[in-house]
Amino acid sequence: MKENKIKSYMESNNLKIENIITRYTKFVYMYIKNTSHILSNEDIEEIVSDVFFIVWNNRNQLNIESPIEPYLLGISKNLLKNKYRKLHINDNIEDYENIISDSINMYEFIEQKEKNKIINDALNSMQETDREIFLLYYYYFNSIKDISTKLKLTETNIKTKLHRIRKKIRKFLIEGGYSYD
Repeated sequence: MKENKIKSYMESNNLKIENIITRYTKFVYMYIKNTSHILSNEDIEEIVSDVFFIVWNNRNQLNIESPIEPYLLGISKNLLKNKYRKLHINDNIEDYENIISDSINMYEFIEQKEKNKIINDALNSMQETDREIFLLYYYYFNSIKDISTKLKLTETNIKTKLHRIRKKIRKFLIEGGYSYD
C-alpha cells in the first residue's frame, strides 16, 4: 500500500468515498485498536465509521494534493480523544501519542504488520519443507549450501523452491492489496 493523494479518489470533482472506505477501513481500525487498549470492538468500529463520515462531510474542503493517510489518522486521533472524554477515562491520550509520535510511522507500522500477517498466512498454507526453507534462508540467514546440507536436498532444488515460495508470497501480497517488494 503506497501513500496516495486525495485526488486519486476523485472522479469528475466527486469524492469516491466507497473506494476510500474499501481501501482504508482496516488501516484506520488497526490504528485505533493499536492506540487504544481499553476500547471495545464496538467503540472502535463506531470511531472508524465516524472517520469516513467526517471525510464525506468535509469533502469540499479537502486539499486534494495532500496524502490521505495522515488526514485519516488525524481524524481518528481526534475522535479517539473525544471518546475518552465522553467515557471520562483518566488515561491521557498523549501517553499513547508519545509511543506513536508520528502518523507516517504508524502508517508504516500498520502496513508492515499487515504484510507480516499475509506472509505468515502464505507460509502456513505451504508444505513443512517449503516453510522451513523460507525460514532458514530469510529469518536465520542460512546459505543455500547450508540449507541443502541440513535438509539433504540439492542446492538447485533449494533455489527452485525459494523461487516458487517467493511467487506464492507475491500472489498472497497482491491479493491482499500490496505490491511485492
